[in-house]
Amino acid sequence: MIEEVKKLLANQDIIEDFVNRTIKVLNQENTVLPLLRKRFAETQKGIDNLVNAIQMGIISPSTKQRLDELEREKAELSVEIMKEEMARPTITKENILCYFEQFRKLNTNKIEHRRRLIDSFVNAIFLYDDKIVITFNYREQTKTITFADLEKSGIGSDINAVAAPRPRVSVTLGFFV
Repeated sequence: MIEEVKKLLANQDIIEDFVNRTIKVLNQENTVLPLLRKRFAETQKGIDNLVNAIQMGIISPSTKQRLDELEREKAELSVEIMKEEMARPTITKENILCYFEQFRKLNTNKIEHRRRLIDSFVNAIFLYDDKIVITFNYREQTKTITFADLEKSGIGSDINAVAAPRPRVSVTLGFFV
């Protein structure tokens, strides 16, 4: 299974396709951010109009109150815009390729690295009487491995055994009174 994940990572066509699909999804238009920016611009225009009126000598308690309201609204909108921009950070093709490169560099002799590969790329494993089907987290792609393939790889257990293995250590039970 680890070998199949490594093959998947080594296939540059698959990686490129995944990266392109990811970039396409990430670049879909954010509908909230343009509305917030439009409201921000309208609020700024209102502030500018009130400042111009004050400069022309038109000032009243309601003018000052409205200016304070618009300043508060502008500050709130500014925070909302920043939150929205942070929720959808700009991710480049190079960022995603670098992410996959980290997986390529993992040492598959280390159990924690194997687990990371499996957790990231394997969706499900189905065990049948004559085969194992591995479903990857990529376009519903599957890979079927027969038990003969598993035996040839040398990484499986003795699957030809019909009974439980014999214990190698003798166990003596004793009771102390």
